[in-house]
Amino acid sequence: MEKLAATRQNVYFYNLSKGNAIKNIPFYKDTLMYYNASHLNTYGAVALAKEQEKDFMSFFSPFLTD
Repeated sequence: MEKLAATRQNVYFYNLSKGNAIKNIPFYKDTLMYYNASHLNTYGAVALAKEQEKDFMSFFSPFLTD
């Protein structure tokens, strides 16, 4: 994916594996956050979204128009 994003102007790659929520899998604040190795549960998805919200939006803000 990163190679594709590096070679195409209209493809963007955002790495969701940064941050504390993902580093502490399978638990985040003592709560299980995934169903299996490739699927977050609702708690995990919300924890990741809350943690990454500002960084994610700043990543995409140059591409968004009013």
